[in-house]
Parts: sequence; structure tokens; C-alpha cells
Amino acid sequence: MEIHVHHSIADLYKTLGLPCDEEIDFTILSIPDLHPQIPFKSPVLRADYFSFILTKEGSGVYWLDDHQFPFTSQSIYFTNPGHIKSYELTESKDAFIITLSEKFLREHVHPEIYGEFPFLLAEIAPPKNLSKTDMEEFETLYSQILKEFKKDSRYRNKILGNLFIGDSAQDKRKVLVGLQSD
Repeated sequence: MEIHVHHSIADLYKTLGLPCDEEIDFTILSIPDLHPQIPFKSPVLRADYFSFILTKEGSGVYWLDDHQFPFTSQSIYFTNPGHIKSYELTESKDAFIITLSEKFLREHVHPEIYGEFPFLLAEIAPPKNLSKTDMEEFETLYSQILKEFKKDSRYRNKILGNLFIGDSAQDKRKVLVGLQSD
């Protein structure tokens, strides 16, 4: 079994055949745009970045080390750096993946990121099915993140970092805290 090692998000872009001229510490991408042919099976990889996947409408399975996790519509999950992983999509109509580096988290979210959000060190995090209300909040947040990501602003990373942890009007730290175990 060949394992693709991604030391950076730029390595992910290269594997996916996407243009990338520089180092990237944060990205948000539409999964149906990335993988228009369904079913899709990813290569096996080890990534040195975090991934947060919001699936509004879709299904499949992802493997993390020796664990298998099915996921369905209305779900969110994250993977942290260092694991061997792959995924298979059986349906993908509306879903997004945010990838970000530890450097981005430390510089634009919180300098002591693991003290503030210790669950990021969790070995395994299975998908979480969202209520309709939570899904709507995550959709709004991901839409705002996508809108800001597409802008060419010198404050873009600071804005993205603040959106990533949410604001008081949208349940502070919704993206990160929403993934913690109940």
C-alpha cells in the first residue's frame, strides 16, 4: 500500500492536481467540485494538517488508522495531523472541507491552541450528526468562511481565524467546540 505523505496543504493541492504556487496554511474547498465523479476513493495519505469536513448532503466512509467511520448527510468531522487516512464518497452533493495548519491555528486563532482546545489532540474523532439548527449554523459559518477566503485582503487570515472560532452572535467557537464530545 502506497501512502502519500502531505507535509503541507500545498502537498494536498499537488495530489489533487490543483494549482498552488505558494505555501498555504488555510483553505476551504467544495468536495463535489474536487471529486465530481462518484463514487470516489481517495489515495491513502498521512497529513500534517487539520481537516474539518461538513457534509450537508452526501455519504461515504473514512478510514483513520485502523478505524472505519461511515458518515451521512448533516454531519461534521475532523481529523488531526499524523494519522493514516483515506475516504470513499458514495454520494457528494453539498459538502466542504477546511484544511488548516497548526501554524495558522497558533497565529490566527489562539497562540496556545492545544490548551484552549485540548480535544484537538484527541487520537480519534468520529463524525458527529448535527441537528437541523446546528447544521444551519454551520452552513452559515462555512458560507462566511468561504466568502472571506475568496477575498484578497491583507486581513484575510485574521478574519478567517476569527470566523473559525465563531463570534458571540453565532455561538462562540462553534466550529471547534461543536466537535467536542458531548
